Amino acid sequence: MPSNPFSSKLAIATKHTQKLDLEYNRAVRNAARSYSLYEAEFLHSEQVRALINGPYRFNEEALPSLRAECRRACMASEAAWEDREASKAKAAGLLEELKLARIEVEKLQAEVDGWARDHPGSNSAWSFSQLFDALPIFGVGGGSRAKVNGESKAPSESDQDSQPDSADTGSKTPESTQGSSSDSNKSSPCGREESYHSLPTQTPPQPVDDPQAAIEAFHLQAQQCFRDYTRILEFPEPPVTELCVKDTCMSSQDDRLLLACPCNIRAAFEGKGNLRIIRAKWHPDRFRRCREDLREDLQGKAKEVFVVLNQMYEEGFDRES
Repeated sequence: MPSNPFSSKLAIATKHTQKLDLEYNRAVRNAARSYSLYEAEFLHSEQVRALINGPYRFNEEALPSLRAECRRACMASEAAWEDREASKAKAAGLLEELKLARIEVEKLQAEVDGWARDHPGSNSAWSFSQLFDALPIFGVGGGSRAKVNGESKAPSESDQDSQPDSADTGSKTPESTQGSSSDSNKSSPCGREESYHSLPTQTPPQPVDDPQAAIEAFHLQAQQCFRDYTRILEFPEPPVTELCVKDTCMSSQDDRLLLACPCNIRAAFEGKGNLRIIRAKWHPDRFRRCREDLREDLQGKAKEVFVVLNQMYEEGFDRES
């Protein structure tokens, strides 16, 4: 029985589309994180500037450190803004490539279905259609298509629905085969723009059994890592010590790089010393010295921790000298 000559081309085009989709979503998330960091640093610089021009205006002891902190915050906010603009530009370019790639997938899917209509005795169109339907097409939140649509059949169920019964084999016509191929085409992700931008639902991470021990182990790991940023191979992630059900934390779960939400990050740093010093160690700029292949991921995770620490510091959570 002849095989569909367009199936392999469609498989290659689909994988290329998946890759572009992942890169586009990563660029969008990076732009959002950079903007959050920009806002935090800009607000911090304005608050420090207010102290310099206000109550500490004539305090010669405090002014040098305040001015240095203001300069650092300004430089950090500018760097975050530049990162955001670069990520936005990258996302825009990837989106154009993604649109073209999806059009190519649609064309190849039409070729696959057209060949199946011309060769009604072959079931290769069905088998590839089901394989294509099962391939993960990632959306904005990074979830697979199977999670997004919620209507894709398992391969075994599709097999039972699509294969003809032994009693009806003789009554099958080219028109019915064409209708089956058309239905498979309708269920393919190529023509479903609404599912492409849907967010998947993920199960919240489960908290650790011993929160205090997990927090102590986390700080010990961080202390060892920060001795030499160039040798960091694994990011010291704050532990999930409690099951957070806040709407803000649940809604941002798919966009975070860390499992720990802002509430769990706060819990990991409560009462752990001078936040001004601790915050500086988690600044994303320090992770620029990490290995190039790990740098982007480590800096992204560091931003999530730094934003929370910066908020805690600004709230007056810790004022130890």
